[in-house]
Amino acid sequence: MRRPVPLPLRSLAIAALAAVPWLGCSARPNALAPLPVPAVQASVDHYPGSPLRGTGTLPSEEDIAGAWAVTVRCVALERFPDEAYAALGSQLRLVVSEIDGDPIKPVAEHTGLVRFAADSPEASFDELCCSEAVGRTYAFPRLNSALARGTTMVASFRGDGEPGPDPAVPPAEVIGSLHVHRATDDTVHLALEWYVVGAHESHRELGMVEADAIEAGRTFAVVHPALRFRNDWPRGYALHITIGEAPVSPALATALTADLADAVAQKTVRDNPAIPDPAFIDAIDGLTWRTRQRDALRYLCRATGARVASDLILSAPERSIRAVAEEVHYAILQRTATSGKAPDRAAIGWTIERIGLGRLIARFREFEDAGEPAPAEWIGVLVRHAGELGRDPESFEALVHEATSLEDLHTRITTENHYFLEDVSPAARIRAFDWLTMRGVDLGGFDPLGSPAERRAALRRAEAAAAKAAAAKADDAGGAR
Repeated sequence: MRRPVPLPLRSLAIAALAAVPWLGCSARPNALAPLPVPAVQASVDHYPGSPLRGTGTLPSEEDIAGAWAVTVRCVALERFPDEAYAALGSQLRLVVSEIDGDPIKPVAEHTGLVRFAADSPEASFDELCCSEAVGRTYAFPRLNSALARGTTMVASFRGDGEPGPDPAVPPAEVIGSLHVHRATDDTVHLALEWYVVGAHESHRELGMVEADAIEAGRTFAVVHPALRFRNDWPRGYALHITIGEAPVSPALATALTADLADAVAQKTVRDNPAIPDPAFIDAIDGLTWRTRQRDALRYLCRATGARVASDLILSAPERSIRAVAEEVHYAILQRTATSGKAPDRAAIGWTIERIGLGRLIARFREFEDAGEPAPAEWIGVLVRHAGELGRDPESFEALVHEATSLEDLHTRITTENHYFLEDVSPAARIRAFDWLTMRGVDLGGFDPLGSPAERRAALRRAEAAAAKAAAAKADDAGGAR
């Protein structure tokens, strides 16, 4: 079973309260010493299916309409309360424990440290979070979610892990999650997961909470240690889940449907028979992991022929890499959800090229609006791949918007450089000539510094040769059939 990859672009949270250092506590310890905001994301995602079986099929409209409303509260703790609630211990059945895909242990090393309580009212949770045992606290925004029959909600903490010995290697990302599954008979099942993904490592544990520990509970409290998170604080995270029986609002049902559709699209991409290469699928998954986004984009660019984006990714800053990776991943899922089938390599390559170029051109516009010159290396990338056209980002942007595929874009760029062979500027003609000849285009003996008559005659010869070659290719194709 492959874990549903978190969707950073859509964490379902229809209503969220403003985050505050904590609320409702009197006589807080060290109340005058505010805590910094944790560099950790608290989010809620959904997928159809269960933690054991993985992503399944979308629920019916009736099941969506009958989804239960769920409230998720997440609190960062300065200290981990060793005596809070009960240790899961033998009530946690380990399903997966692996390093880089290989099973390693029959017992839970990390998820087994979690403390848990079923039928835990919010008042008890507030009492814990206001106690001296946890020190100071920080409340994340309250999240309103939903749980339909046959689906799973995942409440997660996600942040950087501890830095390694090599400062050039970014720290791994760490995720601690609680999976809440509603079966078709309306029973609730829980699973705990711990996941580490680094540039050169992955480590995962998934354990199911035994049914005896859950019983018929509709409120759950979980305290998870801050395993391998980078910060000195927090040392623990507390989750409180309240599952109501009232149907959700239409807006929440719509958001839930979209979230579930994204999860199905993600599975469709992974199972795409048109892309049998596991490394390619892993690269698409890597778009969601900060430590792997640059490498994932570089691999996908090479595998699909997205040449301009490949050059841009080499030198782009981390924030740009993150933005492009997330946008590309989201676009792949949206296209899959709309069409019902995963895009092929060519379509993914065009998606990466289009988004990468769009980001670059937007940055050109920012420099232009500020009255500043754009970095010379950016112009160099465009000139290398688009010839004389690359010296005019505005015209190049229009061409990108008109293109429908990588092949179409390259054809349009070649055509535009042919037009520049007739430009009044000798420099423009020379640059277009050099770009075309470096790509093996037969220009019929064209001399960019020749007379107008000589240049026109050479272009007519080149056009005739191209037409003859196209006719011969068509004849060969007809004979092959």
